[in-house]
Amino acid sequence: MLFHVGNWVKDQRCGFGKYTYVNGDTYEGEWQDHLRHGQGTYTYAQTGTKYVGRWVRGKREGHGELIHANHKYVGVFKEDKPLGKGKYVFDIGCEQHGEYIHIEQEKEDKAADDEEASPNVTPKWNAGQVTAIHLQTEEEERAEEESQGEQQSKEQQGEQQGEQQSEQPSEQQPEQTTESKEEKPAEEQQQAEGEEKEAEPEQTQEEEKTEEQTQEQADED
Repeated sequence: MLFHVGNWVKDQRCGFGKYTYVNGDTYEGEWQDHLRHGQGTYTYAQTGTKYVGRWVRGKREGHGELIHANHKYVGVFKEDKPLGKGKYVFDIGCEQHGEYIHIEQEKEDKAADDEEASPNVTPKWNAGQVTAIHLQTEEEERAEEESQGEQQSKEQQGEQQGEQQSEQPSEQQPEQTTESKEEKPAEEQQQAEGEEKEAEPEQTQEEEKTEEQTQEQADED
């Protein structure tokens, strides 16, 4: 039985709501254009596994957690599959760090004339170090998500600043020319003052000569 409890816009699921699928799976979270989009939780009825994280156009995308009965995976998803660094946290008291890589495999039923068909992508887990478990509280998990969100916002701001800086030089060139023009009179004044200072000793020597001549004439008289 299919039913949706939540918001609708133009006869499409939009905003927050809960949807139950025919196989018993449920999704509770944000919707857009009839698709899972935003933050939400998908629960698989057969296994009880849950995915809690971000969705983009119906696919898991961004940071999320795949929670099983006795362990969970915490990491990043891309195109509905785990990708990159992450970790498995086990209830027995340990966690394994590692990285998911995508391995491309050609489709077996690919048509002969369909050369541009996208290959199947299978995620492969490269296991790394096993450490003692550090059970994160809900506050720590939220702080981790917030820090990742801040990093993303900083990266976006850095890109925007880089674009702005690339546009600024062309606008600042006229200002630099005006500054150079304003600096020229100051330099000319300094040169004039220096010339006056050099001329002063010559004037004093001439004055001394004239004074000596006047004194000699006065003595003769």
